[in-house]
Parts: sequence; structure tokens; C-alpha cells
Amino acid sequence: MFATLTAQRQQMGALEAAAKAALFPNEFDVFRAAISMTESVQTPRNHLAHWIWGTCEQLPDALLLAEPKAQKDREREVKLAFEQRGGPDVKKITNLSRHDPATVLVYP
Repeated sequence: MFATLTAQRQQMGALEAAAKAALFPNEFDVFRAAISMTESVQTPRNHLAHWIWGTCEQLPDALLLAEPKAQKDREREVKLAFEQRGGPDVKKITNLSRHDPATVLVYP
């Protein structure tokens, strides 16, 4: 049943329900504490696992992580700029080649 659930939130709900049914109350408290610890690091873990890694000359010792959705949006806009009637919009394409700093995390 667990494998059929595709959303992580649903999987965690099923796991917690099973643990509550199978464990003694003190064991369940330990289980919840462990889950709470893993949830506290889930966002940074997801950034490392799923975001786009990069570097830049201005911050040679830093790891940059770019938000994938922002990259997809930029790629769509670049495609549209190339397909414009009358030829490519070079100025727009040039501007889109830069990342929006608000969509990039910097890990020094």
C-alpha cells in the first residue's frame, strides 16, 4: 500500500498511522521525534537533491542552487523570444540569460 502512494505527505501519513497502530506509546514518541528531526532538514535536503547546482566567478568558494521552476520559466520565455514575429528579441534573450538572484540560494 505504501508504494502505491506517490505524494510524500501521503506516504508519511500512512507510515505514521501504521506506527501508531503497531508501536507502544513510548515507542511511538521516539518514532515521532525521529520523524520530526528528518522533517526539520527536508527543505535543505530537497534543495541539494533537486535544485540546479552552479558556481560563479564572483563567489568562487560558494555553491549556488537555482530553483528549477524559475529555470523552466526562463527557458519558456527564451523560447518565446526566439519565436517572436519579426525575428528573435535579442535584448529580451540577453536579459533572460541572467539568473534572478531571488531564485538562487548561495551556500558559502
